[in-house]
Amino acid sequence: MVTAEVKVDETDIVNVKIGQDADVTIDAVPNKIFKGKVTEIGSQAVLRSSGLATTQSTTSTQEAKDFKVVITLAEPPENLRPGPFDYGENQNCRKENVIAIPIQALAVRTRKDLQEAAKNAKKGGQL
Repeated sequence: MVTAEVKVDETDIVNVKIGQDADVTIDAVPNKIFKGKVTEIGSQAVLRSSGLATTQSTTSTQEAKDFKVVITLAEPPENLRPGPFDYGENQNCRKENVIAIPIQALAVRTRKDLQEAAKNAKKGGQL
């Protein structure tokens, strides 16, 4: 059994499920895509810059985070040796003809925040 450990961005990890199909490319075998299945999803985010689990770090929570995902290859090449894999892609995360925005453009607001903003806008419009 050959497994690939890949890092998945915190914004994409919600789309990854155990048993999901995945494509993996390997530096040592260029121009070939290997099929596999997700067999493990890390439960703790890892900071991109340090490699420490988020609970071990004292830095800001605004740093980018990844989650470790293990993909088991269905038919690995016979001559493959242990080493870093180049890239894994979750097939169910692929979307076409969509609008993409930077994560920095997103804001989380509660319904109460939105209602208060609408009320304040009405008050401002009456002046």
